[in-house]
Formats: sequence, structure tokens, C-alpha cells
Amino acid sequence: MADVQSTAGQAQPEQEKLGSNQYLFWMCFIALVTTAFSFASRAQVIGDIAGEFGLDETYKGWLLGAGMWPFAIGIVGFSLVVDRLGYKLGLFCAFACHALSTLMILFGPNFWWLFFGTLLVAVGNGIVEAVINPAVASLFKTGKTKWLNILHAGWAGGILLGSLVAIFLGDAPWRLKVGLIFIPMIIYGFMLLRAVFPASERVLAGVSYREMLREMGVIGFALVIFLVTKEIMNIFANLGWAFVGWEDTKMLAFALIPTIVLIIPIGAYVRSPGR
Repeated sequence: MADVQSTAGQAQPEQEKLGSNQYLFWMCFIALVTTAFSFASRAQVIGDIAGEFGLDETYKGWLLGAGMWPFAIGIVGFSLVVDRLGYKLGLFCAFACHALSTLMILFGPNFWWLFFGTLLVAVGNGIVEAVINPAVASLFKTGKTKWLNILHAGWAGGILLGSLVAIFLGDAPWRLKVGLIFIPMIIYGFMLLRAVFPASERVLAGVSYREMLREMGVIGFALVIFLVTKEIMNIFANLGWAFVGWEDTKMLAFALIPTIVLIIPIGAYVRSPGR
């Protein structure tokens, strides 16, 4: 009898842990749906936005591009600090980016509000990706591949949902189509309030932050810094803010300057070429 009670007592915490993990998983899933929804809805309404604000193909390209390249920067940049900030704070940052950017897009009076709103939502999307992948890997010590595959079905589902909703609404105002992102956004935002994430795998394994960065190493950091710098220079040149008329060789040479300046302290810290 005592053995049965002991077994039951051990099973209950395990069931509670599984329930908590699944709650966190579905919150991450909905956050990814929100990310995909923003991509799909933006692609569906770009023509309506261009018509209202009088944008030519160049400006349309800038808007669509602003929804892409900051996404990569958000992933790479936030991946470096998510262990320090924690998964919950990371998703709060993503939620803030999603909410503020959507308001900027919906109520912005001119192109630049749309541009920076689109840029901000892309950063938020990158933060979501930087958080949910290691978070789900930490939640499920076994069956990681299964749960990560299910998680990323949220991307395809969000793209499909956003596209179908935009098509179904037909000639409805584009702001209505974009504003529907608030539905999954608010859901994962409320779920986040009571979320309690476990420590990351790095922390549980006793691996230091420096040791983690040593995996990327000087070479990896140099490539990231150089490519990000070059892309920012391209954006500035396209917008007419700086570097206008520069040849590619000059742009590449100039991009080496911040790369070298930043890689010196990074190299002194990680002391590894990468693995």
C-alpha cells in the first residue's frame, strides 16, 4: 500500500510538470503563429498600402525588405543574450515589438511610420525565433525533434491562416486585415503573464556563457558583424541617408572597419576561432 502511494505521489509532480511544459509549448506555438501571420498579411496588403500612400515599386520593395532583414538581425542578436535575460523577458520584448509596430502601421500617417513599424515587427519576429527554439528544447529533454517539428508547424499554419483570412476578407480595409494579428498576439501575451520557464540547457549543463560563445568564435562573430554592417550600409544607401553612390568595393572596405573594431574585444573574451 505504501509503495502504491509513493508511486502515485511521484506521478503527480511528473503530470503537473508535463502539463506546465505543454502550456509553455502552446504559448510558444501561438507566438510563432503571430510571427507567420505578420509575414502573410503584409504580403497580402502591400498593394492596398501602396495605393493609399502613393508608393511606387521602389518604396514597396523597401517596405517588404524591412520585414525581412531585421528578422535575421533579431535572431542573431537576441540569441546572444536570451540566456542572460531569460525566456519570459525575451517574449515580453517580442510582444512589445509586435504591439507597438502594429499600432505604428495601423495609425502611421506616412511611409516612414510604415517603414519603421515594419522594421520593428521584423525584430520582434526574430526575437520570437531566438526564444522559442531553445525554450522548447529545454522543456522536453526527450523527444526534442518531435516537439520542435510540431512547433514549426505553427509557421506554416500562421502563413496559411494569414493568407486565407486576407483572401476571405476580400475588399475589406487593409487595416482590418493587418489588425487581426492582435488576436494571436493577445492570446500569447496573456499566456505569458503566468508562464514560468525552466533554466536553459546551457545553465543546467553547467556550461559557462563564455564557453557557449566559444562555439561561435571569432570567425563566426566576424562574419555576422561584417554582413550586418554591410546590409545596414546598403539600406542607408538605398534610403539616401549615407553611402550614396559608393561602389561595392568601397562599401566592403568600409564595412571592415566596425568589424575589426568590434572583433578585437570579442576575440579577447572568447579566445577561440570557433568550432
